[in-house]
Amino acid sequence: MLAVSGGTSSTPSGPPETRPKITRLETSAKALINGQEAYFSIDATSQKDESGYFIDTQLSIVYRLYVAGEEDTGMPYYEGIIPDLDLKNGMLTKTVEFGSKLRHSTTSTLKVQVIGDSHTHPSYEKKATNIVTSQLTLSQISSFSPT
Repeated sequence: MLAVSGGTSSTPSGPPETRPKITRLETSAKALINGQEAYFSIDATSQKDESGYFIDTQLSIVYRLYVAGEEDTGMPYYEGIIPDLDLKNGMLTKTVEFGSKLRHSTTSTLKVQVIGDSHTHPSYEKKATNIVTSQLTLSQISSFSPT
């Protein structure tokens, strides 16, 4: 009888990245006046195959706006899709205007995900910080004197 101990494994050193990945998500502001422009900036990468090569040539950005507190249970009040953005070396950097889509006088939550053109798995959703919109009202008071 022959006994063998030890040995080598043919298993790769780690699993391939089976989803595209959002590596950075930032918003330009956390408090806005109703209707004010606001942007989010995103960096994302393609998913990789078992050899470590990027397999997507394009990513689409899907972003959703929710009333704060309802992002895990409610429906988004807005969903935007920016399709078929070309990647450079498997990476994407993009800035998107979303302030015009925010509900007035509300605290909203922004969630973003990317989907590769290989369509195997979308990235995990990434939640940005809450954004508060408020109404600004200016009026002259009767006791004001410009002199």
